[in-house]
Amino acid sequence: MIKLTTAMLSRASRLAKEATKMSSTLTKAFVERYGVEYSEVDCDWLIDDLDYGMGNGHLTLEQADKWMTDAGHPPLKEKKNVTQ
Repeated sequence: MIKLTTAMLSRASRLAKEATKMSSTLTKAFVERYGVEYSEVDCDWLIDDLDYGMGNGHLTLEQADKWMTDAGHPPLKEKKNVTQ
């Protein structure tokens, strides 16, 4: 049996707070890169990895690009600064 402790509760609370902050930052980055939030895309692999921790703990940008592209949302073209 696992004994519930204050340390366990405090750690879970801290991790949840960190995850919430990271999720907000990650969502903004996805919108900037792909034009949509990852949660709006039919890509279970990505959602399972980022929202439920079901991946291997190492998701690369190349893999995210592939999954988003496969789901119909490739990276947006980068805007180049044009100096006149």
